[in-house]
Amino acid sequence: GGEGNPMFERLSAIAESLGIPVVSQHDYIVRQGGNIVDAYFPNDGHWTPTGHLWAAEAVREHIEEEWRGQCPKVEPRKDVEVDWIPMDVPTREGQSDNSVLMFQKPFGLQHRFHTPDGRVWVQNYPTFDLEGYRSVYESVKQRRPTTRSSWDVHIYADGLTYVKESCSVYDRDRPFFLHVFPEDESDLPRDSQTSGFEYLDFFFEFRGVEFDGKCMVSVDLPEYDITSIRTGQIIDNTEAWSAYYNFELPDIMDAVNEFLHSERDPVVRSNFDVYMDDGRLLYVKDSCNAEDRDLPFFLHVFPADENDLAKGREESGFDNLGFELMRKGGVHGGDCFAAVNLPEYDIASIRTGQWVRGEGNVWEANLEFGE
Repeated sequence: GGEGNPMFERLSAIAESLGIPVVSQHDYIVRQGGNIVDAYFPNDGHWTPTGHLWAAEAVREHIEEEWRGQCPKVEPRKDVEVDWIPMDVPTREGQSDNSVLMFQKPFGLQHRFHTPDGRVWVQNYPTFDLEGYRSVYESVKQRRPTTRSSWDVHIYADGLTYVKESCSVYDRDRPFFLHVFPEDESDLPRDSQTSGFEYLDFFFEFRGVEFDGKCMVSVDLPEYDITSIRTGQIIDNTEAWSAYYNFELPDIMDAVNEFLHSERDPVVRSNFDVYMDDGRLLYVKDSCNAEDRDLPFFLHVFPADENDLAKGREESGFDNLGFELMRKGGVHGGDCFAAVNLPEYDIASIRTGQWVRGEGNVWEANLEFGE
């Protein structure tokens, strides 16, 4: 606001032509002897708590003066409906570590409105049972999260819980992404089949709650078989943080532990130890770092009979089973694990390792399966 402010004067002219009252927060602050700069953050156009308070007081003053405490009577719009309705997602219980986790989403707010062309739009905003969420928090805080990042993420067979203590407005405002990779891509919705994963992206305000300064979100996963998920938050079109989880990781770790207890040597000792286990390769590295996790793996399988090659691989002479560690394994306790199923045909040799685009191989190993 403020006299002579062109933006405010244009806004006032538009509002006046539509019969909409305009309240100047600027004028109210000046009349109260306040300092305008206290209403806004120094490097941000958003109001401070003081600015919000002054805005609310200015509106209250306007209502008291103009309407003497009584709001004008207006006819309700017939093209807008707001209802509290039972949501399709029932209360769910999941057993994990002998603790019951309650995913309670019993009701939601449904907003229906008509556009000028006659179409009806529907928006659903779920609400949550705060005590149910608090019980989830009390349960998960007793256990180690599946992944630790900017948020602690607890991952279960049927859902995820995100927890952050002392979260700020920035933690809440950044959109979350959640990408779910199915075991069978035919389970994907039609609009997701080209990407290979299902988008379950969301905003905190629609799925989360805050209590005692702690932020919490619970999201149900699809009912189809899932191989892995990728999740995180976005800021300025880039990832603020991200985390991966492969649902086969516990089985991979069990297989590796069996090898370690059997004292069998790996078939490859290099940057990663590689074991061969019942038709698959197991990749293991102790105390791996970010570079170990992020570098792509190559895995070239040469068949004894080239007629067994996958279609389109005749020219190269090998099947390319390259992968990323987080898609085929994961990290646990600082150690990296991955597992890749080998083709069922007779194999003559295998070449595997990791590489950097434009620079070549970081490490390489060859396995021969001759007579």
